[in-house]
Amino acid sequence: MRGAVAVVAVLGCGHAAAPAAKPAPAPAPAPAPAPVAEIECGVYAYQMLIDAYHHEYDGPPMKTGFDAAIVAAHADYDAATAANDAHHPRAAAQKFLACARRFLAVPAGDPLEDSAIYDAQVCYYDAIYAYANAGALGAEGRAALEQAAAADPRSAAYIRKELADAPSDCTPSDVK
Repeated sequence: MRGAVAVVAVLGCGHAAAPAAKPAPAPAPAPAPAPVAEIECGVYAYQMLIDAYHHEYDGPPMKTGFDAAIVAAHADYDAATAANDAHHPRAAAQKFLACARRFLAVPAGDPLEDSAIYDAQVCYYDAIYAYANAGALGAEGRAALEQAAAADPRSAAYIRKELADAPSDCTPSDVK
């Protein structure tokens, strides 16, 4: 009997184990997401008009050409901001240009001439971007800013540099 058992044992060991089931093929990788369409134009942000000279000067109040210019410029800047907030970027651009023109009244040699130049340039910058937001930089804004450069020799080089680096016009569907 022992022999029969041995044969059975040999026969049982001679068979290969049943192959393991093949693992299911890995799922195909998910297709890459479609490329996101590049935004042609975002709504450009503006700089802020600041009259930082108040923090630099500790003497008695000065009466300079800058004092009257900054008050009027702030009124124009506020009107430009309101126009922009109401989704009227072309009107905002025109008010930003009006803001910049206020500083033309500050004479050369004014103790705050540098502040006037700086703030005028903020207004010019914002006008460029507001015209771009309106989709009108190419059609209208460049000419208006070239006229501003001709009228403001202190900022002419700045205006022309900013125009050279200006963004593309937004399309009406881009501006919300």
